Amino acid sequence: MSVEVTVRRTWLTIAANDVTIDDLTMRHAANGPQTGGIQENSGVDRLTVRNSVLSDTHGAVVNFPIIADIDRSIATLYGMLHPNHDSNHTVRTVFVVDPAKKVRLTIAYPQSCGRNFDELLRAIDSLQLTDAHGVATPAHWRVGDDVIILPSITDEEAHSRFPAGWHAPKPYLRLTPDPRA
Repeated sequence: MSVEVTVRRTWLTIAANDVTIDDLTMRHAANGPQTGGIQENSGVDRLTVRNSVLSDTHGAVVNFPIIADIDRSIATLYGMLHPNHDSNHTVRTVFVVDPAKKVRLTIAYPQSCGRNFDELLRAIDSLQLTDAHGVATPAHWRVGDDVIILPSITDEEAHSRFPAGWHAPKPYLRLTPDPRA
């Protein structure tokens, strides 16, 4: 479900993040996320950097494709650059795209703010769960927590779709166990 798109100026400053992205994507392969990146320059061979610099400095290689965006045309087209962008530092934008190629989530990080990959994967889990089961996830939801039955689902339909039942702390709020649990 996921395509992670990152605009970066250099490899060395982002190398640890690349390894983190790749590691989390591989560990959560059951989610089916696919990861891709965009690099602002291609002064060096991207494959050499992946197989040499990252291996030497982090003991790992990145296993997702990186697209060269030398003239920033892709970054500009998708609104990935802040108007006050400092060209000497990285800009990071994440898009979560569903199988129908619809953008479902966008997060833009300033150069001073690190990304939270656990939150990104939590959001992907939530999107997949809600698409498959007609539920919504509440604030701070984690895999396995109770979910909200959509108001558009009648009680009669809910009885058949959620055999574990539900509890309703408010008439408009029906909580049920995670249907995948």
